[in-house]
Amino acid sequence: MHNISFRLPGVGMRVVKTVLSCLLVALVYEYLLGGRNACFACIGAVYGMGSQFQEGFHNGFNRFVGTFLGGLLAIPFYWLYVNTPFGIPDSVYMVAGLFCVIYINLAFGANNAIQPGTVVYFVVMFTQPPTGYVGYTIARIIDTGVGVLFSLAITMLHPSEKDRTNGIDLRTVFTNWKKLAEGHSPAHERRKQYLKGYLTDEQVERFESLYGKISKDYETIGIENTDALIWDVLSGADITATLESYKTKWQGELDAYTAALPK
Repeated sequence: MHNISFRLPGVGMRVVKTVLSCLLVALVYEYLLGGRNACFACIGAVYGMGSQFQEGFHNGFNRFVGTFLGGLLAIPFYWLYVNTPFGIPDSVYMVAGLFCVIYINLAFGANNAIQPGTVVYFVVMFTQPPTGYVGYTIARIIDTGVGVLFSLAITMLHPSEKDRTNGIDLRTVFTNWKKLAEGHSPAHERRKQYLKGYLTDEQVERFESLYGKISKDYETIGIENTDALIWDVLSGADITATLESYKTKWQGELDAYTAALPK
């Protein structure tokens, strides 16, 4: 009979900083903002905290973008859902709004913002009374941004070892913001359209999936210029030796993608 051992994980600084961030948010909302509901701010704080600044910034940005788009779309579709003009059933308006939330996020390349966007959309649609839903939605968008900023501020004040090595300053913040903004812009779709002139639709989707994964963790896997690696893969170059120094988890996907490229 095999012995099953169970070991509790250690409590790292990410856990401590996440709890601290949520505590500070809750205290501010309770004592400085007159007992305002801190739910969405605490959720934003959790999303905005990562093991390093890049991770927290990426996740927090996705949370805010999703909440922003989902909240803005919830306002007109809530009115349609409640008032059912033209005799159209309320559920039709509800799913029409859901479609818009998902589609607009996809159009901007903000795939990771779809889930938080739909969360705030459904929260507004199914929990709010007909009066005050506009103010509630705007407040939730602001709360999310506040929570994300709290966690990013704590990360900057007490950075991880890697962040201390790389440095975190306003220039770093701007660089990360630019990279993420480019990843959530129509440039994403323009790149896909360009690639379709050389690859099949299936290969383009594989390429985009690979691009997103490497770009997201470019610091973690030690790739300073992700575009250079991507275009090496696209051109069918032999990059096996180079990839040995990167994360093992990428190897299988990259090998499969390289094998599928047109010869």
